[in-house]
Amino acid sequence: MEDQQYQQERQAAIDAEFSDAEHYDKWLLTLSGGALGISIAFLKDIAKTPDPATLPCLITAWACLIAAIAFTIASLQFSQAGFRRYRENLDKQQNGNPVAAADNILVRIWLWFTGGNISARIVLLLNWLSLFLFVAGISALAAFSFQNLPRD
Repeated sequence: MEDQQYQQERQAAIDAEFSDAEHYDKWLLTLSGGALGISIAFLKDIAKTPDPATLPCLITAWACLIAAIAFTIASLQFSQAGFRRYRENLDKQQNGNPVAAADNILVRIWLWFTGGNISARIVLLLNWLSLFLFVAGISALAAFSFQNLPRD
């Protein structure tokens, strides 16, 4: 593959990755918020007096969905911080100021462990936690809803 073609393919892959990440965050926020809204409407219109034994399912669902939203928002913040730090390092290098290497051995070990991009690792962890909590919240909400459907 020629260098120009490689650069074009690489840039297309980067653009697709960013686009997918943006869509992932939007969909997770939308679906989690929507599930919370639907659960409230379900309580208001269908299960006006839910079985008390099923309330732990509802509380678990709400806690998981709210946590999924919080972790997704935190992920967005860490992502912005990572890009900001990357841009600052590029600016320093462009202006002839080398990026300072970590002098502390613990910092060096941490940077080696995280691949040097701590923000990216945190974003990845938060995204996986968000996904897990979303699935757990939807599952708990489904269990609550199924147990409280009218049985006429």
